[in-house]
Amino acid sequence: MIKNYKIFENAKDRVPIVGLPSGEYLEISFKLFDLLHSSGVLFYNEKYGSFTFDDKDYDNIIYYMGKHLGVDEKQIIKNFLNNIGVTKYRINSDNTVDSWDDVIIEGSYYEKLPVAFDCVMGDFKVLSCGLKTLKGCPDVVGGDFICNKNKLYDLKGGPTEISGDYDVRNNGLYSLEGSPKRIKGDFDCSYNNMPDLNGSPKIVECSFISSNGLLVSLKGAPEIVKKNFDVSFNLLDTLYGTTTTINGVYDCSNNDLKTLKDGPKSVGIFKCNGNNKLRNLDGAPVYKKIISDEL
Repeated sequence: MIKNYKIFENAKDRVPIVGLPSGEYLEISFKLFDLLHSSGVLFYNEKYGSFTFDDKDYDNIIYYMGKHLGVDEKQIIKNFLNNIGVTKYRINSDNTVDSWDDVIIEGSYYEKLPVAFDCVMGDFKVLSCGLKTLKGCPDVVGGDFICNKNKLYDLKGGPTEISGDYDVRNNGLYSLEGSPKRIKGDFDCSYNNMPDLNGSPKIVECSFISSNGLLVSLKGAPEIVKKNFDVSFNLLDTLYGTTTTINGVYDCSNNDLKTLKDGPKSVGIFKCNGNNKLRNLDGAPVYKKIISDEL
């Protein structure tokens, strides 16, 4: 059990005992305490009157302890990969990982990834982990890149080449800086806090989706989107800066639009209904079909 995991024989090198909700205890060094505290694993528990960590963070504690004690780095990486079900992989000389399996990380708390990846041939998914940075994510992803329900500020450190979809919904993003220049699938950054689209990919081969957010400007929008463009349920009062030609659905419904001037030039289906404040359709793009409220 973890209560028997002792590191230092000299009491002066130990911090006061850190208690677990399960009732087990752990003695750790000041240096390791600082590392664990800064990683977000430890927190002060009023009930116990000491710093504690949840039992669910057991693997994180052992991981950081192992690194601090100088345990073989490759063995730590192997243990982590085994825990998340990755069996087809290669550990490179710089201790980054190439994987031929899908990599799915979820259910644990990581402000940053404990293992750095270089190339993942399948999907790469980090779900509901509290991740604050994409540092350590693979540079190349052969499938989809999905990083939902985390705590990212921007997309710096993320993949630069992806063969599938790029999905970063529900992160609280304030910036799209760090996005790949080109996306072969869909790019979905809905349910975030960006005021504009600066940092967006230049080319999106499928659909670009940034709905249900806080957009007040389309500045920085992709230059080319080959299917649909969805910026519905935002705070836009103008379409200035938008992608100009959309072959599929252009959805700007449920914003605060007062005019369609400076919007797209040509679309397949144009949706401007909902809570917009349009009095007419002057400036509307060339369209095959339009969906608007009765004016």
